[in-house]
Formats: sequence, structure tokens, C-alpha cells
Amino acid sequence: MPLAILGAGGHAKVVIDIVERMGMYRIAGVFDDDPAKWGTQVLGYEVLGGMDEFLLHWRSRCPQVVIGIGGNRVRQKLYRRLSEGAFLVTTAIHPTAAVARDVEMGEGAVVMAQVAVNPGCRIGPCAVLNTSASVDHDCVLGECVFIAPGARLCGNVRVGDLSFIGTGASIIPGRTIGRNVTVGAGTVVITDIPDDVTVVGMRARVVTPAGRTPGGEKR
Repeated sequence: MPLAILGAGGHAKVVIDIVERMGMYRIAGVFDDDPAKWGTQVLGYEVLGGMDEFLLHWRSRCPQVVIGIGGNRVRQKLYRRLSEGAFLVTTAIHPTAAVARDVEMGEGAVVMAQVAVNPGCRIGPCAVLNTSASVDHDCVLGECVFIAPGARLCGNVRVGDLSFIGTGASIIPGRTIGRNVTVGAGTVVITDIPDDVTVVGMRARVVTPAGRTPGGEKR
């Protein structure tokens, strides 16, 4: 069955590898909005054009896609465009991931190598669970969440839409992470975190509102 990969960066390479290992789809091509990538190849697959090209001309030829873009907001915007266009945004799960049989996996989620998702979890649409992340029992992840490599979520953790949990971060049981939160690499979260902040360190200290630099300017 033909399938397109949307995105042509490093994250997309990992997604392509997952799709190949699943053995269920034939990758028809790759699409990316960077004109410098058009006509190049990613792991042997040609970058055929931008997202508008795909949405306008490939619906009948390739209605199934996997989004290979790491940025949460970009991924969410594209996911909503695809949903409006009646594309099927496919879930990609690496064969070495351990996903419990009762997990509710949202449309378009990507689960990478050696990830563990334990019973009772609900994973939102277009969430990314990166290499060797661990999501314990009864966790709930929102739409377009990104769990970075090696992050650890204990049981009954909730993570709001668009939040990013950094590499090696740990969240103790029962905590709630708000919407659009950035949890820095190696951070230990022991309290609930409100919406729209960035937290770092052993006690998840708030350092700046999400989306702003420490100097207060928007990124």
C-alpha cells in the first residue's frame, strides 16, 4: 500500500526506518517545504516537492501519510490540514516497541525503537514517543506531544497538548503537565506544572514562559 512521508529532516529518517521495518507499506515519496531539498533523496526516497504539492496532487495516488516532523506546532498544523483533506494519517510503531494491548493509540502517533507504553495509557493524535522513552500505566498524553529519548513518565501522569518532555526527564506518579509546556532535558518533575511554561532542573524550576527566551523575546 503506498504511503507518503511528510518531512525530510533527521526526524523523517527515523520515521522512514520505522515504516520500512513495519513491512506494511510502500513509501511512494517524501515531501518537504524546503525547496533546497526538492529533488534530493532521504534514505533513497526522492523529495518530490512541498506540502502544497502533496495536498493538491497526491490525494488519489497516496491517501495515507506519516508525518515525519518533530516540531509540535508544525506537526499539529499539518495534521489538521490533512484531516480536513480526508487523508489517513497513519500510526507508525517500531517493531521493538513494547505497547500494551489495551493502549489507545491516537491517529498519526509515532512510537520509536525500544519505547515502553504500559497498560491503561491513552496516546493523543500525532504524539511522538522517541527512542527508549517509557510511559507507565494509565498515563494520558495530549495531541502533538513530544516525549524525547529516554524520558520517563511514571504512572497516572497527564501531559497536555503540544508539550515537550526533554531527553532523560523524569515525572513522578500522578503529576499533571499543562498544555504547551517544555520540560528541559534531565529535569525531575515532582509537582504539577501549569500551562505555557518552561521548567528545568531537579525540582522543575520555572525559568521562562514557553516560547520565549530568558530575555523575554519570543522565539
